[in-house]
Amino acid sequence: MSIFKNYFSKKTNEPHEKNGFYYQKSYDKVIFSEPSQYFIDNFDFYQNDTRVSYFEEILIDEERTIITLKHFAVDTDYLFGQNKRDGGFLSLKEFAKEIKKQLPSVNQIKFELYRNGTSDKICNFCLSKKRCDLFRRIGATDIKLENNGRWGDGSFHYIAKATWPKSSW
Repeated sequence: MSIFKNYFSKKTNEPHEKNGFYYQKSYDKVIFSEPSQYFIDNFDFYQNDTRVSYFEEILIDEERTIITLKHFAVDTDYLFGQNKRDGGFLSLKEFAKEIKKQLPSVNQIKFELYRNGTSDKICNFCLSKKRCDLFRRIGATDIKLENNGRWGDGSFHYIAKATWPKSSW
């Protein structure tokens, strides 16, 4: 897809705001329902032209009933620069809404989040704990915080896991 195809409004030929899910550094919207896609990587969630969060390593099982999210993070500028604290909740709710619309056969979203992303302002344990709190807020079940050994620098490596059933979306 051309960058110009999605960037300009069809009616006015004026640039439009990004709202929704877009591939990184692009104006191409993410199409979760493409038939050959079982892995989607590197896309962002925007609201009113502001990047709220980014997603990496999204796995869709062959039956298209389970999505596994391996990395998700709120944009550090949104979180610290704009001092907004709703980015995780907002992004995941919009993600579920989009999945429900584009892939109605999906009945659960699984989380296996372990990476810190680019922020050095939050330790891995604290971030994993915050993610578990977010899982509770959105209605996820089977929430676990697991110690997954040590990083090369000697710090502990935690992973936040949960299952989010469609009935809670």
